[in-house]
Amino acid sequence: MKSRVLEGMTCEECKVVKLCLGSTVSDNSYTKLNHLIKYVQTYVSGEHLYLAPNKPDYLYALHSGCCKEYFIDQNGEEVITAFYLPGDLIGLEYCYKNYSRFNVSFVENSTVCLIPLSELYHENSYLAPITARQAISHYLTQVSLPHTTSAQSRVAAFFLELIYRQKIFYQRETPLPFPMILLDISNKIGVANETLSRMLHKFRDQHILVLEHHAIVNYDLAKLEEIAGVEFISTFYPSYKPQSKAQGN
Repeated sequence: MKSRVLEGMTCEECKVVKLCLGSTVSDNSYTKLNHLIKYVQTYVSGEHLYLAPNKPDYLYALHSGCCKEYFIDQNGEEVITAFYLPGDLIGLEYCYKNYSRFNVSFVENSTVCLIPLSELYHENSYLAPITARQAISHYLTQVSLPHTTSAQSRVAAFFLELIYRQKIFYQRETPLPFPMILLDISNKIGVANETLSRMLHKFRDQHILVLEHHAIVNYDLAKLEEIAGVEFISTFYPSYKPQSKAQGN
């Protein structure tokens, strides 16, 4: 555990503050957040943040890196319920249930900010309504994608959300890293790994989405949105903001 002050980290200077607690916090409230969030913790790829059932002392905000949330089903198979990217809050479920059904492990070296859970429980907590909204949004990402949607739509929607989030964090158009392995992505969106590979080859041939060495190097946002469907994206990936060009098609 490291001091945020000694690491030179503040909420107002964070690149993903608008995706995190700062999304609904006024500028004059950053002082409160900086006073509240005193520590950060670093993890390496493969480490667990926590295992179910878990009763931690903190809510976590992902400052950098990526992790996955999963459970083991009755057949002993891993089922991925979410990927977390910079700006996401991790552990929202146990804020209101006092335990978690899920495990969280890191898929690349990462840093998290530690938010004391005690802050959410006192009567005048200004963080409670923020985390409640975040919890609803996170629940939607855990809901199994409807089987009525095509595999192509699921793949397009997943990468649209990833592109949107990584552009904010890296502050560039390309290349945009994606740390997840394809097997985990297929697990999360509910398509066979072979189907995902076939779709990605098709997208590459049509210059819709080009991946190279765990990086997104080219993409056509309008085409991806057309394939995914704006209504589908807004329902299951609520943080994504559709592009005006695509909306006008």
